[in-house]
Amino acid sequence: MIGMIVSSYWWVIIPGLLLGFYAQMKLSSTFGRYSQVGNARNLSGAEAARIILDSAGLHGMEIGVTPGKLSDHYDPTKKRLMLSEENFYGRSIAAIGVAAHEAGHAIQHKAAYAPLHWRMAMVPITNFASMAYLPLSLIGFLGGMLDKVLPLMIILFSVIALFQTVTLPVEYDASHRAKKTAGRTWPHSGK
Repeated sequence: MIGMIVSSYWWVIIPGLLLGFYAQMKLSSTFGRYSQVGNARNLSGAEAARIILDSAGLHGMEIGVTPGKLSDHYDPTKKRLMLSEENFYGRSIAAIGVAAHEAGHAIQHKAAYAPLHWRMAMVPITNFASMAYLPLSLIGFLGGMLDKVLPLMIILFSVIALFQTVTLPVEYDASHRAKKTAGRTWPHSGK
């Protein structure tokens, strides 16, 4: 019975890991390509985010710099937008795209977008599940206790999968809100 469960388990895990790896490669490739293309208005990512936030009535929201590549995020607990140095100062299409997307999360928060709040509520348990999953897997496989840890591994994986399922509409909606706000802020005719 355990052998059948383990076999089925890998048929679920491996495609998920491959899909995640593919998505990360695609994101990095697309970002790299568009980080070489300047934007027509010569705005920095921080300037673009400020325009979008101000247009949404979020005039006092801090926009800061965070270390790392593609480490950009909206911090709902501190109500501030953090951009990587490359996107804060960058004047590429990629920089303003990332900054606009993160501003979209701030707009979601202001609008009390329910999936964003569900995602925020899930962060602590998902962080625990993500940190515990690999060590537990290693203990199970290397320690010969797979039958004992497999149910917990399935629960942890399910928590992570549920978080990703909630995250997807949040990400699409953030981009949609930013695009909608930018469309009102930056008319298509002229600069």
